[in-house]
Amino acid sequence: MPDDQQACPECGTRLSPKTIVQGNRQRQKKRMLIGAVMMLVVIGLCVPNAIRIAGQVHWLSKAPTWYLRSQVNNDTSLAKESWDILSDRLNIGKLSYAQKQALTQDAMKLQSDITRKWYVDAGDVVEKMHATGILSQQQWDTYRQTIIDQLYVMTIRNDIEHGKWIVVSLSKNPSRMGRAELWCAKRELKFMLGDLHLYTRELGETSIATHSGGSTSFTLHIKKKQWEKIAVGKQTITARMQCQLYDPALRPLPREHDGLDILERELKFEQDVQFVPKGTSTVTPIVDESLRQQMVQSITVKLTYKPEKYADWDVELDFNMLPKPIAFDVSIRFQDQTQRMSSVHVPANKQSGWWIGGRHRINIKDGDTVDVLLTPNVEVAEKTTYLTEFWDGAITIKDVPVTVK
Repeated sequence: MPDDQQACPECGTRLSPKTIVQGNRQRQKKRMLIGAVMMLVVIGLCVPNAIRIAGQVHWLSKAPTWYLRSQVNNDTSLAKESWDILSDRLNIGKLSYAQKQALTQDAMKLQSDITRKWYVDAGDVVEKMHATGILSQQQWDTYRQTIIDQLYVMTIRNDIEHGKWIVVSLSKNPSRMGRAELWCAKRELKFMLGDLHLYTRELGETSIATHSGGSTSFTLHIKKKQWEKIAVGKQTITARMQCQLYDPALRPLPREHDGLDILERELKFEQDVQFVPKGTSTVTPIVDESLRQQMVQSITVKLTYKPEKYADWDVELDFNMLPKPIAFDVSIRFQDQTQRMSSVHVPANKQSGWWIGGRHRINIKDGDTVDVLLTPNVEVAEKTTYLTEFWDGAITIKDVPVTVK
């Protein structure tokens, strides 16, 4: 075609650079539609299967160690699984020395921050490092100190009637440690009010494990001469507990244990309390008969009697969202015999289960029924650390069947 020709001699299309078209550019809409349909069919068949296969691949287990550490240090939703994988890698020797040291620091940093969720595998990492000799003695002592420092919570009843008693609750949190077990011995609790020694209690040995918990309550019976030195009003009670923390393999501890890996630790607790004048009630009885039906419906009882040897009774009581707190003595009545079992106390609007018992021989057969008597007792309420009021109504649950074993 000559250079000076401006249009196609066949169709007349101008051949300027803006409008020139090379080749046949006619759109084939029917073919495009068929192609789109075929692509949708392929995607519809293949994509779900690809997603299913991808879901079966445990991709996190293939992730690099630095990525897993970022998950645990940032407390992401993958933190628990990441700790599991890191612990597994440690056990099979897939971590370098530098990675082991860094992971140990991650675990101990997590342990020291009580606001962060704890993972047992983090404790396993530290305990594995100790077992293989990588952990320094200072690091091991710090790890155990953190366990014992975070373990116990002490609560003292806030309002104390002068001249009566002091109620204390000592509870154990779930331990921030691995799957190993430790023991704590010589748990001497010494209570002081300023320079005045109030009471010393020996608590004996106890096991410490990752899922251990529970609490114990007791009363301090203060001598009259000591009460004479205590003024009415706000005071601060302190308590110190001596602990020896050690591996259970060392039990029983010898008298002379120099050179053994035993951690000595003193825990200190402190709480402000209010001493009220003698004769002042610290709990208020609630007289409201309109609550009776709701109270009764919130309580269920199961009874088991084992007449052989000790004549043991098991009384299982479940309390479901009581409208008011209760403080009851629990007794059973069969024909003309009434036997007290124990006492219970439960806050309002909580679910709580009690398993109490006693040893009373009664001529009763499987399937016989007894009455369960729940009698309010102000002293039971006063001997808690938390009740300031209780529902003052007696309840009789009639014809409770007894299972005799």
